[in-house]
Amino acid sequence: MDLKKAEKTIQKKAETRIQREQFYAGTRWECKSCGFFLGYISEDKTTIRMKAKDFFITVEGGKIQHPCRGCGEFNEIVDDGYLLWQSEKKMLDEYLVNRPLFLEFLKQRDNFIKFLSFKMKKKSEEKKVSKK
Repeated sequence: MDLKKAEKTIQKKAETRIQREQFYAGTRWECKSCGFFLGYISEDKTTIRMKAKDFFITVEGGKIQHPCRGCGEFNEIVDDGYLLWQSEKKMLDEYLVNRPLFLEFLKQRDNFIKFLSFKMKKKSEEKKVSKK
């Protein structure tokens, strides 16, 4: 009787260990400053498993920041897709901000070309006069 009970206990512990390994599957997230263990990150970077009494985390788009409980240094995980989106958004924002200036430039393009050609013509004449 005790043997069957022991076998069941061993089997249950093995199942529990397998479940725990699946639950904790992923890479270890350690503090970049002191190496303190912060948690586990799933392979697809969608789940973070942490054990903390005081849970402070900052989420901004695809960037997560968490202070180290050992040294207080802020550590972050950034999704590559978020970085790409952010850079594309920045370029679009710059385009939208500068678009009216560019359109104005296109309207005044002929005047600008005349202005530049006049300056260049004047400089070339000054060089000819100074050489003589």
